[in-house]
Amino acid sequence: MPHDNHDISVTAILANHIDVSNALRELQRTGCDLTRISVVGKDAHTEGRAVGYYTLRHHVHYWGTLGAFWGGLWSLLDGSAFFVIPGIGQVLIAGPLVAATVTSMEGDLSTPPLSALGAGLHQCRIPKDRIGNYETAVRGTKFLLCAHGPSQESALASTVLKRMGHEVHDLSVKGPVVVVEETPRVYVIEVT
Repeated sequence: MPHDNHDISVTAILANHIDVSNALRELQRTGCDLTRISVVGKDAHTEGRAVGYYTLRHHVHYWGTLGAFWGGLWSLLDGSAFFVIPGIGQVLIAGPLVAATVTSMEGDLSTPPLSALGAGLHQCRIPKDRIGNYETAVRGTKFLLCAHGPSQESALASTVLKRMGHEVHDLSVKGPVVVVEETPRVYVIEVT
């Protein structure tokens, strides 16, 4: 089976933090590399409550209604961030999308209509025409789960998410992807 160096981003919208936890558990069980998974979301019902993000003794903590959930994600996935993004609000991110979002915020955001989150998603090869849908989902308290990485790993993540009943919205690549074999559990793909 050929290996490739082409990265793919697979993105799904999940309804709540329980769906995210279940998806991550299943992705880990099937052998997906969790260091290549990102989660984006908001905390529900934070109005009238103090919300915070801090580190203490080398551990990242989040003070909000979903504090335990985000704290667990940040200890499991590589990267943690809390941003206030105009038009979206308070956004929490775990995983490699953090670095892409920070890089985009440090760069030129003057190219409309991308927000800091949109620019970060675009850096992870999410097409511009899908970004508005993702920002709307996050604004509406849904979660994004993105798998970034080599085509075979991302295809496995896509298969797992679909099998769990989640709609996978993107399979974004540097080059064209051709499905050469399909089994009930895993897609084997070749980049040509």
